[in-house]
Amino acid sequence: AVEVLEISLSEVLLFLARKAAKLPPSDFNPKAVASISNACARGRVNYPKVFDTLSAAVEILPISSWNSQEISMLANALVRCGYYNESVIQHIGQVVCGLEISSFKPQGIAMVANSLSKWEGGEAAAGSMR
Repeated sequence: AVEVLEISLSEVLLFLARKAAKLPPSDFNPKAVASISNACARGRVNYPKVFDTLSAAVEILPISSWNSQEISMLANALVRCGYYNESVIQHIGQVVCGLEISSFKPQGIAMVANSLSKWEGGEAAAGSMR
């Protein structure tokens, strides 16, 4: 007989976040950073170590390697999770300023602007992890 394990989606997301947190930051590309951070935000995964790893990856990725969708997803996910990291915010700003304005769709502009405005003054939304 096959034993069926009862596992919730949140348990799977937490498991994956823990696995991602153990990977070296150099293993990530912008799409992976954006996708993992977005999945953690949507799944309300409360595991700050994954964001520490993703932040380290952001800091070493070339500014030119990002596109508007990835940077929008990352900025939005970090705010939704209440994660604040000054160097990542600076990197997001550099990426945004380096992208062609025509590459941004209105939703992407809104996501980044909303995210950056919530960090204004040096603090993320209430309940920040840092």
